[in-house]
Amino acid sequence: MKGHCSSPTGLQAQTGLLSYLYPPKSTFGFLASQKPAETLPSSEHTAFIQQFNAALESASPIAALNEPFLEERLANLERCAPIQDGLYWLSVARLMELALLCAGNYADACEFQLVGDLLLNPRVVYIHVRGEDYPIVKHRHEPLTEQFGRHGCSTSDVIDWLKNETILELKKEALLPYLYKQMEDSRSFSEDYLESIRKRKIRIASLIGFLANASFEDAASLHLWMRSASSDDRKMLECRLCRFDRSVFLKLGLKIQQMTGFRS
Repeated sequence: MKGHCSSPTGLQAQTGLLSYLYPPKSTFGFLASQKPAETLPSSEHTAFIQQFNAALESASPIAALNEPFLEERLANLERCAPIQDGLYWLSVARLMELALLCAGNYADACEFQLVGDLLLNPRVVYIHVRGEDYPIVKHRHEPLTEQFGRHGCSTSDVIDWLKNETILELKKEALLPYLYKQMEDSRSFSEDYLESIRKRKIRIASLIGFLANASFEDAASLHLWMRSASSDDRKMLECRLCRFDRSVFLKLGLKIQQMTGFRS
């Protein structure tokens, strides 16, 4: 491995220290400026958002971050928030930031399957079999040819049967694309902020591809290589790592505190 990388790593590399998220003529760079003014939320809604984000704050250390935690928090927000206003969408953005942090940490540690689950692998896929009343849930980490393989049947026979007798239904897509689509469709966020999310997703995917092509199997093999690599090779690898932090997550939390404080 050869080469240098003089650019900053992690979130700093993707956002330029976040300076462009705060343009001079905008009071807050995350939210889209063209959004119409909203009516004041109810005290019930404000209280829920405050409680939700307080719980998110206390439960968001790196050790606690994983897909089940993020899914549970998202389900709670979608189920309990009375309205989808600016406070709601800032809370969704905070979940996105934690999901990006989680995926970036997994990528830095060569956790290929866990990264794939957040970035690409659908959470739930239904398989509808012709003539059956109820769908079958696809095993998330098992190929269809193995899930539906039968003793004595060749792989090509199983593929033909799947093509002719089943229809796939994407029930729940992976968490990162789901959150991004929700945020984009809401028209609540600035293009700069959405672009910062896209860049970090690309960085995660690029790192995983690089590590896989370099035949690193896990974090132990990566650390072993780092100890014996030359200074130039270490710099080249380190400049590709994600090394995201909670800075944007915390900035979003401050904005929510300001908004709820004025409205309480």
